[in-house]
Amino acid sequence: MDKKDFKELDAVGLRDYYSKLSRSEKGRFLRYLVGEMGLGYNSMVVKFNNHGSFTKSDEVLINLAINNESLWRG
Repeated sequence: MDKKDFKELDAVGLRDYYSKLSRSEKGRFLRYLVGEMGLGYNSMVVKFNNHGSFTKSDEVLINLAINNESLWRG
């Protein structure tokens, strides 16, 4: 992946992105993050709902998933 193709979102941008997904898309997105990226389901739900803060590694992995939507949108 070229650097020019990679758009990095901060924590606020990640929450905005997640909030704009439909209910079914949120489910697919979370299943992808848990199954393929190894992130914790409950932790992600809490963080996306602004009750926790993302670590830098969370942000990197989530940004990769967002920039490669075809992997989880199926």
